[in-house]
Amino acid sequence: MVTLNGEIEDAGANSRDRIFEELDELAGTIPGLSQIEWQADNAFKARMKLKLPVGMMQSRISGEVSREDGALAVQINGKVTNVAGGFEARVTLTQQKDRFSYELTAQFSGWLASLGEGLLKPIMASRAREFEKNFAGLIAADSSQEGT
Repeated sequence: MVTLNGEIEDAGANSRDRIFEELDELAGTIPGLSQIEWQADNAFKARMKLKLPVGMMQSRISGEVSREDGALAVQINGKVTNVAGGFEARVTLTQQKDRFSYELTAQFSGWLASLGEGLLKPIMASRAREFEKNFAGLIAADSSQEGT
C-alpha cells in the first residue's frame, strides 16, 4: 500500500465551498484523468493514463465522491486495460484555515502489485506534486474571481 500526504496553500477565503461543488473543475486537477462521465451526483466513470518505466498504463476507473465532516473524499477503483491488475485508491481533501491538506492511499493488485512499492511510490509522488500544482492554480483562479 502506498500512502502520500501533502498541503496546498489556500489564498481564497471561500475556496472550499465553491471548489467542492465544482467537481468537474476539481477532477481536472488530477493528472492523467480524462473522459469523466458523471453517473449521478456523486458517482463517476473515467479513464486514467499513467506512464510507468515499463510503458504506458491505461485504466478504466469508477469512483464515488462523498463529503465527510467538512472533507471531500474520493474512492476510486481501477482496472488496468492492457494487463491483468488493478488498484483501489482513496483521496481525502480537507481545508484547515489557510491551507488544504490531502491524503492519498493506494492498494495495487496483479501485475501492478508485482512492480513493487519501490517503483510505484516515486511515480505516485510525482503525480501528487502535479496535482498540488494544478490544484493551487484552481485556487488562485478562484481567488482572482472573488476579487472581481
